[in-house]
Amino acid sequence: MTTLEINGERVERERIRREAALLRRESGPDEALEQAMQLAEEAERIVIDHVLLDQEARRLGLTVGEVEVDEALTALAPRSHGVAGCRAGVVAAEMRTEVERRLRMDRLLQLWFTALRPPRLEDVSKYYKRTREAFRGPEMVHVFQIVKNVAEGEDPAPVAKLLERARESLLAGADFAEMARQYSDCPEHGGDLGCFPRGVMVEEFDAVVFSAPVGELSGVFRTRFGFHLVLVHEHRAEGVRSFDEARAEIESAMLREKQDRELGTRLAELRARAVIRKVSRAS
Repeated sequence: MTTLEINGERVERERIRREAALLRRESGPDEALEQAMQLAEEAERIVIDHVLLDQEARRLGLTVGEVEVDEALTALAPRSHGVAGCRAGVVAAEMRTEVERRLRMDRLLQLWFTALRPPRLEDVSKYYKRTREAFRGPEMVHVFQIVKNVAEGEDPAPVAKLLERARESLLAGADFAEMARQYSDCPEHGGDLGCFPRGVMVEEFDAVVFSAPVGELSGVFRTRFGFHLVLVHEHRAEGVRSFDEARAEIESAMLREKQDRELGTRLAELRARAVIRKVSRAS
């Protein structure tokens, strides 16, 4: 059985197999033999890059606090019970090592990217002009709603009256998010559904929200899901988004391109200096 040695650090094949399994999950389980071999090679390349990044982070003295690792583990840890959790101690130890390693790599990337300046307004504007058609979008609405579901066989009249009371409160100046928390069966985010085009919601809902005046509270109306009360915050016509609307997205994309180039250059330097060899694992 062979394993990798990167600048004197042993990397077990199991780590590469885990990375390959992640890639396989993304590509689907029915890949051909040639694709499986490509995935294995890609997994090995990714692991080598991660080891080189972690080694560089440690060389520069970049550390991660125990509290930070604990917080990351809390967010990632699966809820294991019974037989499935019998190896929880082992899994937790492996996860802790991996999380700490990834946090160190994040520190390194932050250090490398600190000197990168955001794109100039002039360059962002040129990018927009070159790719303007890429920002063409469908008609969109941004909607807040209060909804009460009606169960099969339930008398709908009391439900409709409940939403009428909510509507009266809103017209009197009540806060929409607060009313959503009190009355809605979907109170998350204060009833904010975000932006969406036609066809995402049911036709009865679309018919109301795409014709409602912006900023005016709708009447109570019914769909197959129950009774609704909506407020259209924004109605965007079909067409190309303006520069102001697209600017933040473009700036983010251009900065990511800079970061990718910087990462590629730095990794190439680390690979050029690295001593990577395959060694036989002692039995």
